[in-house]
Amino acid sequence: MVAYGMIVFGAWLGMAGDKWTSGLWMAFIGWFLLNAAQRAFAQVAIRETLSGLPRADVMSHEVPTVPRNMSLEGIWTRGDPHRGGAVICVTRMIDS
Repeated sequence: MVAYGMIVFGAWLGMAGDKWTSGLWMAFIGWFLLNAAQRAFAQVAIRETLSGLPRADVMSHEVPTVPRNMSLEGIWTRGDPHRGGAVICVTRMIDS
């Protein structure tokens, strides 16, 4: 509510007289506060939605791997949504 008030007051101040720079700053600060409040509200909603969900249910259980001799171009163009993975040499991991 405060953010909307600052935006409206800043717009009015900018149009009403010769203090358009002050009005512009007031509107920008209000816009920033409004954006921050909306993001905080969304974050709380997501946390409440995911609060009872175990991490194992939302994580990927398959670790993508790439052969040691594959080029970066090959990794990029292979169509994997992960676009990379752990480098495997025979059966043991050597780099991630």
